[in-house]
Amino acid sequence: MTAIRALLLRGSVLALVWWLMTQGDGLWYYGVPVVVVATAVSLALTRPTRRDRHPWPARLRAGVGVLRWFLVHSVTGGLDVGRRVLGRRLDIDPVDDHVPVRVASPLGRVLLADLGSLTPGSLSVDLTSTGLDVHVLHRDMPVREQLADLDALLVVLFDPPEQFDPHEPTDPPETPTGKATP
Repeated sequence: MTAIRALLLRGSVLALVWWLMTQGDGLWYYGVPVVVVATAVSLALTRPTRRDRHPWPARLRAGVGVLRWFLVHSVTGGLDVGRRVLGRRLDIDPVDDHVPVRVASPLGRVLLADLGSLTPGSLSVDLTSTGLDVHVLHRDMPVREQLADLDALLVVLFDPPEQFDPHEPTDPPETPTGKATP
């Protein structure tokens, strides 16, 4: 049932995207094969899995929260960087930081790295197995807190509930004794 549901959902979404891209004109003699192939490729690349998920109201709230986070930080990030760079006194004290990431889904992790660059004065540098390396314009900026808020929303949106406890602290992975880490 999961595969059929994924097939119908992805096919419908891709057909809607096709309809929007063609502005309702259709060209369905060309669009139907494109939608079918795109759906097949989507299913081949990311196979549907049967797993428990957060209830849909929680995921909907998290999705709205991610959208709100994106809009707020797009505006405030641009204004803050503009103020720092165009002000009379250059107000920067750059630092590189490593922010722990809890979201396990590959899509959620990439979305965190991409949206993390919208945090005022920050730029995502590298996504590692333990977290996100960011470059920050000023060391006093609350980038860790802002990214932690986004990370918590993405966990609800993408990860199964049993995989993550939002109140449990994150520990870095242990390295075997006797071996130096690079």
